[in-house]
Amino acid sequence: PTPLPSGRWRRLPREQRDFPASIKTARPPMYTAEALQRLCTTLHVGAIAMELGRPVRWDPVKEEFPGDSAANALRSRPRREDWKRA
Repeated sequence: PTPLPSGRWRRLPREQRDFPASIKTARPPMYTAEALQRLCTTLHVGAIAMELGRPVRWDPVKEEFPGDSAANALRSRPRREDWKRA
């Protein structure tokens, strides 16, 4: 899907059921994995800016905040011991 002229994305009814339904029917899902990853990243970048209380600059190619160690520190959190790789 593409954004509407307003810049908003279409939200179909029961969009949370789209992925399981696409598996059952063998049709493509409403959003690609990359589109959802970009959407989630945008939301996380906004949350980090709100937590820091200031604007941030995001490099979508490198997926980092150039020259901003405080913002980069919030990109992930320490993993619990049982989630660490061996």
